[in-house]
Amino acid sequence: MKKPTSLIISILFFATSISWAATEKDKSDVEKEGDQTFTKERILQIDKNGKLIQADKKGETEEEKWIHKGADAFKAMNYEEAIKCFKKAIAINPSNEEIHYNLGIAYHDKGTLDEAITAFKKALALNPGYADAHYNLGITYDQKEMLDKAIVEFKEVIAIESNSADAHHNLGYTYYKKGLNSMAADHLYRAGLLNLEQGNEKWALKAYDDLKLTNSKELEQKLYEKLYPDRKRKKSKDSK
Repeated sequence: MKKPTSLIISILFFATSISWAATEKDKSDVEKEGDQTFTKERILQIDKNGKLIQADKKGETEEEKWIHKGADAFKAMNYEEAIKCFKKAIAINPSNEEIHYNLGIAYHDKGTLDEAITAFKKALALNPGYADAHYNLGITYDQKEMLDKAIVEFKEVIAIESNSADAHHNLGYTYYKKGLNSMAADHLYRAGLLNLEQGNEKWALKAYDDLKLTNSKELEQKLYEKLYPDRKRKKSKDSK
């Protein structure tokens, strides 16, 4: 949102936390060979107000009109046009943090990461508790190999949403990239448990695979037993 980095790409219609994900690709699309910087949320996250996409656009404000146009352009992968539209919406209402967030997403997918960072930072200046903006800022820092800054942002997400499996996974993997295996293992183990609790077995397995990289045998074994309780029981019976 997994592995580990994963951009949460959600195009927002108005000032709601996460509104509409412009497109939703199969999460398996992000599992690219040799790409260790993407997780399941990397592509798009279903929003909490997806029904707005079907809303009657009659009577919408000028701000909403440009947000809708930007969302349509983003869906068509016309990032230049999306950026122009979101900027027009910001000119009307510069205090709407979600539009700055949208702008950051469009910049990111255009490949202009410095501009994406600036936009995410503006969103956070308006709303310091905006977990998704912290998360995506962390992802973008990670992509620029600014690992210390990425760590700060993933920690912010966890402070806001302690059960974010993706934030724990990304934080753990970023620690691993810095050679801090013990700290990495703690968060990767936590990511595995959270994914299991949340019914995301596929991503729990990804966390387990990355946990093995840290050579933390005790946590690796504990997560393995959570993933495969039947094997543990069978082994116990066979030993009798």
